[in-house]
Order: sequence, then structure tokens, then C-alpha cells
Amino acid sequence: MDWQLLVLTLGGIYLLSRKVWRELREDPEVCPVDFGPVDIDIDPFVTWGLSAMDILNMAYTPYADWITEAAKEHKIEDPLLISAIIWVESTGDPEAEGCGKNPDTRGLGLMQLTLSTARWIGYARPRSDLKVPDLNIQWGSKYLGYLLKRYGSVRTALKRYRGSTKASTNENYANKVLGVYNELVALREQS
Repeated sequence: MDWQLLVLTLGGIYLLSRKVWRELREDPEVCPVDFGPVDIDIDPFVTWGLSAMDILNMAYTPYADWITEAAKEHKIEDPLLISAIIWVESTGDPEAEGCGKNPDTRGLGLMQLTLSTARWIGYARPRSDLKVPDLNIQWGSKYLGYLLKRYGSVRTALKRYRGSTKASTNENYANKVLGVYNELVALREQS
């Protein structure tokens, strides 16, 4: 199998998995209230053999200007932290939507921001607008910036960003985001 066919095959598997994942999350029988991308034992970064460059191309490059602007505005030291959250939360899918019985507590868009959290930090637009990439990045970054300032620790801010009632879920989430972040930083340093 030549490398071009391999890339096409992996790309097809990735896109299919996103479609299947979206359908599973919309099925109330499959989707309990606290079910999200980091609650299941699938790490797309490892499972699909994607490199840091692949993640950079899917979770940073298409949104680079918005991510950079949001990081600067909300005093987030490294824009790649936002990209790592985008990857773990939605694998770069702006249409991603969490699940649960209450729509206000379902994560939406790239950074899986809930309407209740967005409202808490001042968002006044319709719920559906949270799927608009630049708005989602702006408000998700505003929330992350607030958490970083409040807790003074990236790890603690990430645990709070996840917001699960289960400590182990929050720790797992922080580890995944930091793992992706470290891979992205290593790639940047190689360039």
C-alpha cells in the first residue's frame, strides 16, 4: 500500500468516525447525561495514528487567526493550548454537540462550550451561534482565560473547564489536553 492510499484510508476512517460519533451522541439510549468525548476510552490522537501535524492541520490551521486573536485578548499564553482543547473536545468539528437531557448543559462547537457557561460569562446570542467557529473560540477562550487567571495553574484550569462532577474524569481530561498540547509544542519546536 503506498503512502497516498494510506493517507486517504486514514482520512476516510477519521471522517466516518466523526459521523458515527455525532450520530451516537444524538441517540438518547447511547448518550447518558455526563457523556462526552473524554468520558469514553478512545483517544483519537492514538487510535487513528494521527500525528501532531495532523492535529495541527485539523484543530489549529483552519482557525489560526481566531485562535491567535482570542489567546491574545484573553491572556492565554500559548494559542496551542486552545488548539489542544479544540482537538480533545471536538476533534476540530465545529458542528460537534454534546448530549444530555437539558440543551443548556450540552457542549457545543469546537470548544464544547455549554450555553449555561456561556451565559455566565456574558454571552447573549442564541444557543445555535455557539456552533459558529469564531464565536465559539472567542467565548470558549474567554472562559479558559478566566479559569487560568482564577486558578493560576493550567492543569487546574483544564479540570475546571471540563466541569464534570467526577474528579477522575476531570483529571483524565486535563491529561489528554496536556498530552496533545505537548505534542503540538514539540512539533512547533521542530519547525
